[in-house]
Amino acid sequence: MEEQKNGEVKKPEAVDPMVRLKNPLRLPDGKVFEELSVDLDKLTLGDLHTLEVEYAALFPGISPTNGVFMTDSKYQALVIARVNGIVYDHLRALNARDAFNVAGRMGRFLAESV
Repeated sequence: MEEQKNGEVKKPEAVDPMVRLKNPLRLPDGKVFEELSVDLDKLTLGDLHTLEVEYAALFPGISPTNGVFMTDSKYQALVIARVNGIVYDHLRALNARDAFNVAGRMGRFLAESV
């Protein structure tokens, strides 16, 4: 936090949970996403536990209990897919530039949430 001249502490700006995509994500069922949400308020603790199990199954050798998975882009993609009601494999079609933008926003959103 940054202190201002009058002694008040300036809080960092909240991270916008919506990320506008440069290239819309088109799903096989015809649904098109022009933006994706990184809003963790849409998930429950049960969702997070399920995502940890899915992560461990998809990426063996990386233990979800070691803490590293929170910063892993693959885990973040699983979370983003769940938040937006998208199957993880469909999210993998996301353009690379948009993927970095969404993952970066998810990382900031996760950091702000702790």
